[in-house]
Amino acid sequence: MGDRASSLLKHAGPPRHSHMLESGEPQRARFLWPGIVCVSAGLLLASDALHARQPEVESAEAYELAANAVLPMLREDLRGLLDAHRASLTRGLFVPHSESTDVPPGEAGAHYVFLDIAAEASDAPTATAPTMLAERRRQAVAAFPRDREDAERLFRRQKRPAGGSLPWELAARHAELIEAIRGGTSEQAAELVGRIIHLSVDAALPFHSTVNGEGALTGNLRWTPEGVVSPTSWIHHSVGHRTQVALLKVFRDQFEHEVRVWPGRLTPCEDPLAVVFDTLVRAHATALDLEQIDLTLTSRLGLTGEAAFLAFADEYYRELEERAGPILETQLERGTLLAANMLEEAWRRAGYRVAPPTDVPPPAGDVLPSAGEETLTGSQQSTVYHRSSCPHVRRIRADNRVEFASPSHAIQAGRTPCRTCNPATP
Repeated sequence: MGDRASSLLKHAGPPRHSHMLESGEPQRARFLWPGIVCVSAGLLLASDALHARQPEVESAEAYELAANAVLPMLREDLRGLLDAHRASLTRGLFVPHSESTDVPPGEAGAHYVFLDIAAEASDAPTATAPTMLAERRRQAVAAFPRDREDAERLFRRQKRPAGGSLPWELAARHAELIEAIRGGTSEQAAELVGRIIHLSVDAALPFHSTVNGEGALTGNLRWTPEGVVSPTSWIHHSVGHRTQVALLKVFRDQFEHEVRVWPGRLTPCEDPLAVVFDTLVRAHATALDLEQIDLTLTSRLGLTGEAAFLAFADEYYRELEERAGPILETQLERGTLLAANMLEEAWRRAGYRVAPPTDVPPPAGDVLPSAGEETLTGSQQSTVYHRSSCPHVRRIRADNRVEFASPSHAIQAGRTPCRTCNPATP
């Protein structure tokens, strides 16, 4: 994807991702709000209060990128409300929820839900074939209850009472935002907007939907805090951290330029809970893909522990970005779109007319070529094939590209169709 017409995010200092592996930068971001500038809307979210140190927030880059994409999409009157209460918006956006003394009681569970908890059966064989395990997890996701009380009973049966409450928390915050807008409590509404953006991103991040964030079920490389070689290695310790947290930190600027959702994609969000669950189910499917990518890379590079991983971390992340970057990019866009749709729906239900803003132009060059001009493209390092117009193709190095004459040729070569561009359809 090309650069945006105008940069919406103004950094305070150099890019945070550069030379992260070599610099020994602390693995958990202590975030300084860099100031979100919505140029076309005249909305400037930057004040001395926002430059104060924020509490530790895992995946903070993801929330910042999503907010940066969501804010220009909102109605001008809603953006005006947020401009008047920037500190409240920031407080909601960067609420801490992982391994921090600042986490409010009961907060951690609001940011995830174990959709595949039923697959973690205590009587399951320890060496289940990968395909059987993946299918068992998909079946568990399909059968996961949408009712909160039923889900909590399932968690207790599995001896995992802290199985998460993300979908219900997000639906509840949506209902609270409607009432806050109706009641004219603008400061509360601004904080809820930040909160909804944050939780929407959580719903789209792959490892917020699975019990396998550490990779224990699938045998992915992981290590414990005891006896670590480097105090900064914790960000790499599990498949969830490597493919979701560290990848964003290392390639933060690239994701910033490529995560884009435009107003024309906004759709009604009449059943928020159903839409959140749909996002979570899609996220879980991508977690399975990321687990396999990580297994393939660590096996090929011979990474059997922390020291070996740190020795080959640069090579690992270069290949991970090519294979997993498009997946994470798509999920961030899904989280951004979920947030924008929920915010527009809340504004509409509160009694305000909603129409897409007209002051944000679509990106140049995003018009897809006609079917007759397209080819099918894949990477030598991947099992997926794409339309030549797919944004993920731009991540594939020229020397790694392979082309296919038709979907059948790609399938015969062992490739599967990309979920973003769906090249198997006319």
